Amino acid sequence: MSKKGSHNRREKERNLRPPQTRNAISLADRPETERIVRQERKSPIRKRLLILCEGETEQAYFEGITNNPLVKNMLTGVNVQVLAPTHNAELFDPERHLTDNSLQGLVWEAIQRKKAAQRAGNPYDDIWIVIDADDSRGHIFRKYADNSPEALFFENGEFVYGQGRPDASQRPNKQNFDANWKQYVKMAYSCRSFEVWLLLHFEQNSTPHLSEDDSKAKIRIHSPAFEKGIINSVRDSRANAYEMLKPAPLFNLKYETEADAQAVLDKIETACENAVWLRNHQTAAVNDNEGLFWGVNPYTSVDKLISVLLDKNEIIILSELNLRVSLEEGRFEVQFDENLYQFTLLVEISPSQRFLLNSFNAPDQIWIQIKTDHRIEKVIPTGLASPTLSLPDFIGGTTGEVTVQFPVLRLRQNSLSLHFKYAGKRIIFKIL
Repeated sequence: MSKKGSHNRREKERNLRPPQTRNAISLADRPETERIVRQERKSPIRKRLLILCEGETEQAYFEGITNNPLVKNMLTGVNVQVLAPTHNAELFDPERHLTDNSLQGLVWEAIQRKKAAQRAGNPYDDIWIVIDADDSRGHIFRKYADNSPEALFFENGEFVYGQGRPDASQRPNKQNFDANWKQYVKMAYSCRSFEVWLLLHFEQNSTPHLSEDDSKAKIRIHSPAFEKGIINSVRDSRANAYEMLKPAPLFNLKYETEADAQAVLDKIETACENAVWLRNHQTAAVNDNEGLFWGVNPYTSVDKLISVLLDKNEIIILSELNLRVSLEEGRFEVQFDENLYQFTLLVEISPSQRFLLNSFNAPDQIWIQIKTDHRIEKVIPTGLASPTLSLPDFIGGTTGEVTVQFPVLRLRQNSLSLHFKYAGKRIIFKIL
């Protein structure tokens, strides 16, 4: 047969194949998994954000996210900068260096860069400082938490920040202070180090981090190639804080496939959920520390910055099945029928709220999430086993229940959870 004839035959065979939807998982022996879909990509948002980091590990991580091909378009306005301290006047570069890397120094630099961007006609919406804890910063964090924005830089009404520096040219000027800095300077905090946040991409862990080596050892259990700092060589046998999140980090340093990019975003979502879990776990420790989170080891709030970057501005609430979650908007409980593979959602909303769950909006409001080592899959419901739930009902009642059916899953998974979204909050009920 001629090459042309063979080509035409293959073309006809391709045309006879059933079309595959982009988000479907093709597993011939598991037809029920056809209802498992990928998360839809977000439309471009183009936030104008500045992220100021203390070190290159954080810089590599956030620059990796901003270059992730699945979210790159929505992050074109995000600028990541690392500010290293230096006391060498000859090497000092005001764009790259700080005279100190204290919390005060980062906030002051954020103020100055906010002003500079406004003068240039391209202002930042917010500025995030990514900062770690150390033993000398406790009293500074107290000042940061003070309701008065002057507390961090003034004492008894007098501007004192940086006035003791021997080089007069590096002393801050009181006129450059902005009393509105708390409106746009946000903090992504970790104790004892940024590696606390990185570990949560792989597991729930509340063991204190004792040192830099201890933190790296914990992460290398999951990603042996992990190394701090920025690693640019494709021949390097190490992986930075972003590259280590890929299924095969050492083979994808130069090019990022869509599968790699999605695997990273899935791990980031896991880290966000684990960060919420960790803060819940550390509630008693925070209370014992006079209600202050700094100094509690481990602890992190980096997920709040991630939520802004990836447009996931929702409050995550973790719970177990058959436990009632009480919110200002109402109370919710989920019961699971393992034989029928259906979930009954018990709802009691506040009189001022409105609740509607039907076959049309259920896929956006409630779903099952499957986690494996390198991926997250979203399973949408097949329908409602009970009538639409609409509250308040026709007689003004605010209590009701609705049963949601899902396809029976026979997939291997590390964890299984039910996600319910309401009033800007995502309640996660753990199944496995």
